[in-house]
This record gives sequence, structure tokens and C-alpha cells, in this order.
Amino acid sequence: HWIDAHGVALCVGDEVELLGGTPVEADVRQIVHWLMEHSDQEVFATSNLAAHYEPAAGLRSTAAGLLAARLIKLKPQYVLWFRAEIAQEVHWAGDPTKPVEVGEFGERLTPRKSFALWIEEVEGKSAPWKDCEIDAARALRRSILEIVGRKAEELSKLNAELERSNFELDSFAYIAAHDLKAPLRGIHNYSHMLIESYGEQLDGDGQEKLQTLMRLTQRMESLIESLLYYSKIGRGEL
Repeated sequence: HWIDAHGVALCVGDEVELLGGTPVEADVRQIVHWLMEHSDQEVFATSNLAAHYEPAAGLRSTAAGLLAARLIKLKPQYVLWFRAEIAQEVHWAGDPTKPVEVGEFGERLTPRKSFALWIEEVEGKSAPWKDCEIDAARALRRSILEIVGRKAEELSKLNAELERSNFELDSFAYIAAHDLKAPLRGIHNYSHMLIESYGEQLDGDGQEKLQTLMRLTQRMESLIESLLYYSKIGRGEL
């Protein structure tokens, strides 16, 4: 099925996409706002929007008729189809304002007028929406919701996988940093012992190298402490 419309609007949150003959974006946003407040139908259809929404009287050239499919109830997410005004022809068996004439012998029908078709133009209305078009809007809505549901499920799985990966990475950083501190302290302590026990046997250059080694281990320990602190923040709530 397809929907015969002069224009289409897709409204998702703050984004509005217009195609074909539609009201301007500001008017479309107002229509969506009105739908959210006054219609709880999944699919809303009318060939005389002004009869429901008074400002639409000025939009007859683009929005005399409206077919709207709501995607999410509590959010401004709609697909809107618009139809412009047409002159609908209503056929009467004679002039409805003068169906009979009163003559000398009372009321009598005038054959030419009683069997002639009286055409009355109905202003402000669009062509009526067919049942198959309304069904097509419902089918499109279901399809969109199914796609959105699948995407949401995929996103949920990706988020869970990312959360697991981040937790494993944080755990690895914590364990690795914690395990690195023990041998680093050993290097620092043995360097200190060498200076104290064998310092007299080393020349100035040898002692300076041991002092440099101790400073480097202290610097390395400071970096590991920072890594541990960062890991704790990453695994907790800020």
C-alpha cells in the first residue's frame, strides 16, 4: 500500500524533515505539539484539520487534510502526511435550499430542479483518507517501531559489551599496577642497601648512578600510584 499525499514530514525530537507540499517547519512543530496534547490515537486521520485544530484554517493550501502516525507516545516523534484543500462535490437531488415550489394548488415538485444535480463546494477540506491508506500508516508505524526496537536491543548489547570491556581493562590496570609495585620496591631497597653497605667501595660515578636509580624507582612508583588512583575512579561513580 502507498499513501497519496501532497507532502510528508518526519518529526523526531528536535529534528524536522519536510518533503513536498507541507506547511513551514514552525507550523509543523505546532501541529505536532497539538497532537501530543489532544490526540492519544496511534494514527490520527482527518480531511478537515481546521475542524479539530483552529489554526489550520490558514494552512488549507498545504494542510487541509492530515494523516499522522505517532511513533512514541511521550516524545514528539511523528510521521505526518498532508493534503491540500480541494473542492469536493456533493450531489443533491435538486437545490437543497429550494426543494419544492408553492403554487396555486399547493406544493409541487419542479421536475427539472428535483432531478438535477446540485453541486455544492465544500471549502477547507481535502480528499478523504482511504481505509487502505490509514492501514498503510499503521503498518509503517509498526515497521518503524520494530526497526527501532531491534536497534535499541543491538545498542544495549554493545553497551553491555563495552561496559564489560571497560571493567576488564580497569581491573587489568589495577592488578598490573599493584603487581608492579613489589619488584619496584625491591629495586629501590637493594639500591639503597648497595649505597649504605658498599658505598665506600664505589667511586663517585658509581654512587651517582645508584642515586639516579633510586630516584627513577621513586618516579616510577609515583606514576603507578597515579594509575591506581585513575583505575579506582574509573571503576566507581564520579
